Amino acid sequence: MNFSFCRLYHMNLNKLKINNLYREEKFAEAIQYLQRIDTIAPNEHYTQKMLGRCFFNLKKYDEAKKYFNKAIRIDRSDFKAYTYLGDINFEKKKFYKAQLDYMVATFAGKEPRDVEYYQLARVYEKLGNPKEEVKSYKRAFEENRKNYKALYQLAKTSEDYYKDKRIAYKHYKNYVNRFERKDSVLTKYAKERIKEIKKYYFLQGEILQ
Repeated sequence: MNFSFCRLYHMNLNKLKINNLYREEKFAEAIQYLQRIDTIAPNEHYTQKMLGRCFFNLKKYDEAKKYFNKAIRIDRSDFKAYTYLGDINFEKKKFYKAQLDYMVATFAGKEPRDVEYYQLARVYEKLGNPKEEVKSYKRAFEENRKNYKALYQLAKTSEDYYKDKRIAYKHYKNYVNRFERKDSVLTKYAKERIKEIKKYYFLQGEILQ
């Protein structure tokens, strides 16, 4: 068994261990293994990104940011690293920086980017831009039709933003029809709003289906 094969085998075993520790939320222990393999094979994209994710979950945001930036330098196509940078800036209440990070992630991403658009909507809420907030929740749901939270937030923000409550009514009905059993709290609220909006238009002489 040659040295290269031994090192690869050792690395793969460590990665399995790290992934298990991460799933078990043992982030500090995972960091120890990651730092160990970083000395064996420095500048591996996997190692830098996982270090960033572990430090992020430990709320050590400055350390996390350092490793996510390293991961981006190694692989600029990794749009999820930009998403994490956005999450860090969001947590630090640096909303304009978070907005930029999430926008870069949406530009760089090739697979569904519903998480990025959802987070972007949250930024627009903080920045007091309801128009873009609604648009971003809509994009999030368009990217992933299984993202029930995006559809719920689209309904809720549409009700707040548009004078025409029939727009929100349509989204609430869509949510209940598709995701009634996903979240009892959200479903209860959606049904209440459907009832109230329907009542409002009934009193105006219009029957909503």
